[in-house]
Amino acid sequence: MTTSATPHRSATPHAPAAPHESAARHGSAAPQGSGEPGPPRWNAGAAPFPPAGTPGNAGPGRRYATSGVTMLLLSLVSVGLVAGVYFAFQVAVIPGLARTPAGTYAEAMDRINESIENPVFFAAFFGALVVMAVAAAQQWRRGNRGAALFVLVALGLYVVGFGATIVGDIPLNEQLAAAGTGHAEAAVARFQTPWLAWNVVRTLASAASLLCLGRALVLHGRSH
Repeated sequence: MTTSATPHRSATPHAPAAPHESAARHGSAAPQGSGEPGPPRWNAGAAPFPPAGTPGNAGPGRRYATSGVTMLLLSLVSVGLVAGVYFAFQVAVIPGLARTPAGTYAEAMDRINESIENPVFFAAFFGALVVMAVAAAQQWRRGNRGAALFVLVALGLYVVGFGATIVGDIPLNEQLAAAGTGHAEAAVARFQTPWLAWNVVRTLASAASLLCLGRALVLHGRSH
């Protein structure tokens, strides 16, 4: 019995893999010159598109959320600062001036009214109207109707306080300044009670506006 040095081979040879199967298995393109595009490379573990809102792909929802909360916070700050000024006059400034002589009262009030007319106070006093209007529009555009309505109510309440300042306190300030020190006692007597009454209106209206803005901020957070 003789043995052959040639290695044993299977009687049935393996068929060569088809070109397109080999290319698909190795992720390579079709051979050059074939005239047909190869199968696309695809990583089974990767998502076809990055999720919306991820860094580098911030969707419109995130953009609106950011801008919406910014305007709400600006509204809260501006209304809160103005309400704080009204409250300070009600509980500290006017009661403190009432303990001074009439001439001192009238002169100090006149100086306060001159000093408060500055860009910082005006930015909060007038700016609150603008930022609340923008905040309401943004919430409405995002479909957050509840928050938008609360901002609109806050804006309306702030306008009430704004109007009390324009039609009530400012004319009284001007009357007190025009009276002069010679008639200060009579002028202060006519000034103090109605001025405080108008100030109560604008203080309460601004405080209620602040509460509505806080509620709008809560609803904004729940909408996500």
